[in-house]
Amino acid sequence: LTLTTTSNFLTHWLVPRLADLKAAAPEMDLRLHTGIELVDLTRNTVDVAIRYSESAGENLDSRLLYHDTFVLVASPALALKTMEDLTTVTLFHVENRHIPHPSPDWENWQKHFGPAQLNTDSGLRFTDETHAIQAAIAGQGVAIVSSLLAHDFIEKGILTTPFPQYLPGANYYLVTTKEKALREDIVTLRRWLVDKMSAFPPAGV
Repeated sequence: LTLTTTSNFLTHWLVPRLADLKAAAPEMDLRLHTGIELVDLTRNTVDVAIRYSESAGENLDSRLLYHDTFVLVASPALALKTMEDLTTVTLFHVENRHIPHPSPDWENWQKHFGPAQLNTDSGLRFTDETHAIQAAIAGQGVAIVSSLLAHDFIEKGILTTPFPQYLPGANYYLVTTKEKALREDIVTLRRWLVDKMSAFPPAGV
């Protein structure tokens, strides 16, 4: 069973749970592929994809797994208390986010939540959300990241979400061709993913 997804999702969510998947489906022979290009599932080189999109794709079998949100995360060491504290720390920007729209960036955050004096042009810029998360863990600044990808770090107290506010995200879907939708190993994978992701309520829920 060949699965393609983003490197960020594989790193922060799926890899930490592979042992659980193996226990649930010991016979599953899984091959993992990552990339930013959209793989054509009809070519049969890849069986299933976990995609991040604002809507389900047409002509494919798509199962909604999770509705994402974007939260502000920081190391507990920064001890952020008020929105005004954001003016005293380094802002981490994640560039080239095409989904969702509008982008969950600092300009959008300031528009909705402030503070008015926040310099949204300042800070460090990353092309990969994983690196922004790691820099936040190191206490070097604050980032706006996917609540799903940051969940394990928040749960362990490595990161905090000092404010209840959040920005809307897109959706994670499990996608395959209609011809493969009822294949036994894909049905097993789908059931496992739905079960695991249902335990992760997004921000605001």
